[in-house]
Amino acid sequence: MMSDLRTTVEDNRGMLKKIQLVIPRYREYRLREDLRIADNLLRVYLADTLHSHVQNSIERAIEALSASNELNVLGEVGKIGATVKGLEAKIRHAEQGYSGISPADVISEKNLNRLYEYDLKIITLLADLQRRTEVLLNCAECNNLPELRKTLIDMRKMTDTLSEALAGRRTLHMDIPGNSSKEE
Repeated sequence: MMSDLRTTVEDNRGMLKKIQLVIPRYREYRLREDLRIADNLLRVYLADTLHSHVQNSIERAIEALSASNELNVLGEVGKIGATVKGLEAKIRHAEQGYSGISPADVISEKNLNRLYEYDLKIITLLADLQRRTEVLLNCAECNNLPELRKTLIDMRKMTDTLSEALAGRRTLHMDIPGNSSKEE
């Protein structure tokens, strides 16, 4: 499991950021901005994991199925691959909230932490999807089509769950009081 990036961001503050922590009102901004940075780093990690571990394995499975002329399941694997690409983009470009200094536009530190915690939960979903993708690749390479079809069903459910989690995160983001990006 990866370390909590909030701590990493705090530990890597430079002199200017440390000075900002002692200035009234600027301190709160600096703390919120550091939470945004940590959340962004976490989302980039999640998106990179989807790309490097899940998407790449799906592409290798497609190559194996193409080489063995298993065209009847190739389309289904391709659909899962397209779904994963879409999820990667949603994670990479998810809303992160505005933490400006102006009181009318401030999202509290507590609510920024809620977004970060939500993103942490997505790690578990990605780990499950990654394990199933490894099974998919193994089935494609060994030409085990019955198990491959079962794995595709599992992966479709997992991508649906991940998509629902991302929609829930967006809803959480939009419901945060003081969020200036809230849709009218």
